[in-house]
Formats: sequence, structure tokens, C-alpha cells
Amino acid sequence: MSYDAPNTYEVASDWLGLMRDADPSPAFIRFEGQELKLNGNEKEASPLSLFVNAKVLEIGASFADLWYPGFWKDLGKVGPQLTTLRLEVTEGMEPAVATSVGRLVRAIFNKGVPLVKLERMRFEGMSEEEEEKAKKLWEGFLAGLDIDQYLAPQ
Repeated sequence: MSYDAPNTYEVASDWLGLMRDADPSPAFIRFEGQELKLNGNEKEASPLSLFVNAKVLEIGASFADLWYPGFWKDLGKVGPQLTTLRLEVTEGMEPAVATSVGRLVRAIFNKGVPLVKLERMRFEGMSEEEEEKAKKLWEGFLAGLDIDQYLAPQ
């Protein structure tokens, strides 16, 4: 299923309107595509309720670079069921993303339930050349994080 909305307030509002009194627990959430932009009226809006119960989170590059001001802080509030975080890493990605990922992984570890997997997002239809480039970017990104000790042993 795919859903497209122009802003975070509309996403959260639509979700809450659809769910009403239900207590859904989506296990897999993927933030991909065009980044949703906040406007001046949405500074306090947070779609945390959409992903607080996720087991697997995938975050595309357009969302990783500060989707909304509290995005990475909100990710730290995701429950202990979160096992896997997948990220899209691109050339020219802001260094703040790596800092935020490192903080998040350490915060989850300090809660007593470390991530099982930190992986790169994969996309169907990538050429071998694109796949190799993505793999190298990911390896460089991981090397700079120095967080292996904060992940669950496999």
C-alpha cells in the first residue's frame, strides 16, 4: 500500500481519522519518496503515532535528513519491538544523519533492547553498477558510525 500526502499534519490527521478508536500496530513502515514538508502551522505536529509500534523501519534519504524537527527524537520513542532499521544512504547526505543514527542506536541499546539489524534499503530494478555504488556508500557510512557494540549479537 502506498499513501501520498502533502504534509505531516494531513498524514497524521488522515491516519487518526481512519483508525478512530482502533489500536493498529503496523509492523513495517517505509518512509520513501518525496519528503513531506512542514509549513509554519505544523511545528508541533508529529506523526509518531503512525510508527511507534513498528518492528521494521525503512527511511529513505529524503526523510532521513530531518523530515520534521523532532523526527530522530521521535524514532527513539519507538517501542522495544523495533528490531530492524534500514536506511537509504546517498552521496552528499548531511553528516547530521550519521550523528542522528548513531545517537538513535545508542539510545535504543541503553533502553535494554538493542536493534538486531541496521541495514541499507534496497530497491528493485537497480543495475549492478548502482547496486555496487550503493553498497560502497553504505559501507563508508557504517564505518563512520562505530556502533557495532550497540547492536544485538547475531
